[in-house]
Amino acid sequence: MIDLIPSIKILTPTELLDRETIERLKAFKESGVSRIHIIDVQGAKSNAPVALNLVKQITESCGLKVSYSGGIKSRESLKNALSLGADQVICSTIASEQSNVFNYWAECFGSQCVVFGADLKEGKLQVKGRKQESAAKLEVLLKSLIAEGLKSVVICNVEAEEGGEFNADCYRGITSLFPRLKVIARGGVNTIAEVNSLEEAGVKGAVFSLSESKLTPEEIYNYYKQGKDE
Repeated sequence: MIDLIPSIKILTPTELLDRETIERLKAFKESGVSRIHIIDVQGAKSNAPVALNLVKQITESCGLKVSYSGGIKSRESLKNALSLGADQVICSTIASEQSNVFNYWAECFGSQCVVFGADLKEGKLQVKGRKQESAAKLEVLLKSLIAEGLKSVVICNVEAEEGGEFNADCYRGITSLFPRLKVIARGGVNTIAEVNSLEEAGVKGAVFSLSESKLTPEEIYNYYKQGKDE
C-alpha cells in the first residue's frame, strides 16, 4: 500500500480554488488521502512561487497536508511556503544545480520538509520549469544528496505526464539502487492497476492529477481498505 497524492497544477496566479475543487479534495480526504501536491507552473518558470495563497486555503478548508513545488529558488520563498502551512517543499532546480544550498536548507528546516523533485525526460533531468536540461545525472546526484541526509524524492516521468505511455519500470532502477530512499512517482498515474505496478516496483507514493486522472475517491478508499485488511 502506497501513499496516493492528488495534485493541482496552477498555470497562472489565482486568488482561491473554486468551491467544486475544494469539495473534490474533501471527498479524497474522506477516502484516506492525507496530502495534496500543488504544482506552480508559472513559479517554476520564474524566480518565485505565485500560488502560495492557496496553501492556507487548502489546509484550513480541507485539512490536508500540502507539498508545494514550483519557484522555490530562495530561502525566503521556502520560508514563506512553510509559514503559510505547507509541510513540504519540492525543490528541483536548486537541488540539481546548487546541491550545497539544497543540503543546507534540508539541514535548517529538516529533510522531511525539503524534498528533491526530479523531472525526467528521456532519462535526463529537466530544470528551470523544464526549459533546460541539467548536466547532472540523477543516480550520481541522488547518491550525493543521500549522503547528506536526503530521505525522499519525487520523480516525474515527463513523457507520461504529457500524455505518453505509463511506465513503472522507469522507477524500478532507482528503488533498486537506493532501497531506503522514499521514491514518489508522478506522471500519468490514472488507475489502481498502475498504482499496483508502482507498488511492485518499490515506489512508496504516487502523485495523480486531480483534473486528469481517472482515480476516484471510492477506488482509493477500497485500495486502502484492502491494504489494511491484508
